[in-house]
Amino acid sequence: MNLHVEGEMARQRLAEARDWAAREACLRRVRGEHQPLRVRIGLGLVRLGRWVAGTGDPARHAPGRAAA
Repeated sequence: MNLHVEGEMARQRLAEARDWAAREACLRRVRGEHQPLRVRIGLGLVRLGRWVAGTGDPARHAPGRAAA
């Protein structure tokens, strides 16, 4: 396989993983599940760090939860 094909396969897998994560997040919201405290604290620290670094509105660049 050449590098172009491998890159396309990687992009496709990444898109599928993002789609799966988005569906799971929607299901968690519908079910009323909450994120663990450690995840909320971690995401808050990331937002705070971005705000301190001056990369713009922290809510606009809020990271999602990739894994538990």
